[in-house]
Amino acid sequence: MKEYIAKKIQGEMTVEDARWEKVEKVALEYTWDEYQPIPYATTAAMVHSDAGITVRMTTTEWPLRITEMENEARICADSCMELFFVPNESEQKYMNVEINPAGACLFHVGEKQSTPGARGVVATEGSGMRIRTQISPMEGWTLMLFIPYTLIDSYYDKRETVFKANFYKCGDLTVKRHYAAWNPVLTEKPSYHQPQFFGRVILSEEKL
Repeated sequence: MKEYIAKKIQGEMTVEDARWEKVEKVALEYTWDEYQPIPYATTAAMVHSDAGITVRMTTTEWPLRITEMENEARICADSCMELFFVPNESEQKYMNVEINPAGACLFHVGEKQSTPGARGVVATEGSGMRIRTQISPMEGWTLMLFIPYTLIDSYYDKRETVFKANFYKCGDLTVKRHYAAWNPVLTEKPSYHQPQFFGRVILSEEKL
């Protein structure tokens, strides 16, 4: 299981914040045999504050597929980057956030996807969650996601300083169909709804 240490920040981060240069980045280097080699380089970074967690992901994917402009659509068919996480080490209920370059988002919470009716839509309106994307023509795109603790706490009774999480890159219907993960997912085919294969994210008190 891979491990990531997220440092603590003061205030908020923007997608172009110079402080990101000082934040450790992890590469999404795992894929399944059928999809090797991975056509794009993707990295993820995370920080936290007293208000919530912030994730920044960058990929060299080009060209982009952007067809969905509304939330709760089939975002994974577009160019897509994703965060799956549990805010403690004991629960089976997890959150998955899937975002395309237009900032359209699918955000669900619940038990494993294979359980009928076990997953529901996260109510983000008025929550303070922020999504920012930045497209660099011919070079790729960047995503920044801020999730406030108040939103997380409305779905969990317990939040700890050690999360279970995984970062993903995918594109079901893109020019080059692709799947990549930070922590290895030991399934026969690409399958992201596998909390048993999440890595560990430690929310450190060390200041950035």
